[in-house]
Amino acid sequence: MSISNAVNPLILRFQQSRSGQNDAPEAETTIVAKSPEILPNTLISVLMHDFLGRLQVILPVNCLLDVDTLNNMLDRELQAISPDDKTSIRVKNSLANTSALPSIIDIPCLVDRQVSAMDEVYVDAGDGENFVRFNKGALNVLLEYANEEQFAVPLAEISANCGESHNDANQITQAIEKFTSLRIKQRLEDTFELPPLPETAKKIIQLRADPEAGINKLTDIVETDPSLSAQVVSWASSSFYAAPGKIKSVHDAIMRVLGFDLVMNLSMGLALGKTLQQPRDNPQGLADYWQQAVWVSAANGALVNAMAIFL
Repeated sequence: MSISNAVNPLILRFQQSRSGQNDAPEAETTIVAKSPEILPNTLISVLMHDFLGRLQVILPVNCLLDVDTLNNMLDRELQAISPDDKTSIRVKNSLANTSALPSIIDIPCLVDRQVSAMDEVYVDAGDGENFVRFNKGALNVLLEYANEEQFAVPLAEISANCGESHNDANQITQAIEKFTSLRIKQRLEDTFELPPLPETAKKIIQLRADPEAGINKLTDIVETDPSLSAQVVSWASSSFYAAPGKIKSVHDAIMRVLGFDLVMNLSMGLALGKTLQQPRDNPQGLADYWQQAVWVSAANGALVNAMAIFL
């Protein structure tokens, strides 16, 4: 779906809602060819996210997004979304690209205040050649569906650090270190996520920290988990412990055979084992590692045999 087709229903709905207002400016959109003249009034969109959710940020192309100011203003930890997530959003909304249009995608939008002061704006049409022009009336339509804040810095206000070339190496090193730490944090968040602890494990951890913990409290926790109860009774009844008589209950298994500490440790291991499991196919990377090790070993053996012929 083209950008113009996506925004036309919004403009039509806006015009209908203001049909009785004489002072309402007429909203118009037109397709124009890409040219240097329209660049100063072009808008760009940045899709960001944190643990609270996603946010679309719109600002003029001749400005830089001040992420620190934005995060301090919203009390959030926003950062740019990954290219895969951006593609997913674009496909989900049937758009050629995620252009700088609020309300087109189902994500909260924040627009820099400098946009509302512009008489007209241009947005990439998504075909790589054309832009959609929005006059003041159409711009008002867009801003009806977005919040406004001041978070962008015009490029003209940024002074170049041309007089301190001797500090270039230090500044580059600091930038690389900051970027590297952010990338490591992002990769860890993307690839490593601990699942929540089971309820039984939480209760056992709390019981271990309880100075008045006893067999009765441990028995109550174990008996709430049928699988764990069966395991405890099975251990106590095994020939390894050779307990006299028949184990009739969890309390009997703890009191007569296994003891408080052993059941605490075994219960914790079983409870966590239900959650923290290795992949069903194989532990991460180990299959490939051993496969390569076998290949290298076989290749070395073949080389040794071949070399022996010539020695």
